[in-house]
Amino acid sequence: PCRVVPLDGRDEGRCVGPIGECTSAAWSPDGAWMYFSVTIDGFSQIWRQRFPEGKPEQITFGGAEAESVAVSPDGRSLITSIGMRQSILLIRDAQGGERAVSTEGDASLPKLSEDGRRVYYKLRRQSKRAENELWTTDLSSGKSVCVVPERSITLYDVSRDGREVVCAEKQPGSESRIWLASTDRLTPPVQLASDGDD
Repeated sequence: PCRVVPLDGRDEGRCVGPIGECTSAAWSPDGAWMYFSVTIDGFSQIWRQRFPEGKPEQITFGGAEAESVAVSPDGRSLITSIGMRQSILLIRDAQGGERAVSTEGDASLPKLSEDGRRVYYKLRRQSKRAENELWTTDLSSGKSVCVVPERSITLYDVSRDGREVVCAEKQPGSESRIWLASTDRLTPPVQLASDGDD
């Protein structure tokens, strides 16, 4: 989190802004307001807080993220970068051609199945409360399905036969949990651990 610290070093200061990962901070020219770019649950927005004893208030909202913050010299405007995160997975074939596997959101952590016929990946679709779900795509048909829906996956691995996945899930305010799930989704996932392990 952000901290405000006295320049004379008389103490360690105190936390300010909301609880989250503070990536940028700025002051209004009159020193009455602090502004913060803060990432909470993987999503970045702009907050403000009156100095010295105000409460943090979120001032940007919606599906787009706002990162970094600066205040204009006259104090009448904020400058930030607002946009949507997107990364896609591309597969290159033996002839050197490329095709997109995932085009709808922020795809990451790809793994090929042992037989090379499927690719698994985390996918976070474009919404504020979207989870990092585990998806797979059949490379011959191009068909994609969500293997572990509505769980915020941090890490995963696939069995050699491609029938099961083990994954770590982290929800805000709770310990990480480990799940075992079938890739065909015919049986519900089974929780293996809930003590914060990955």
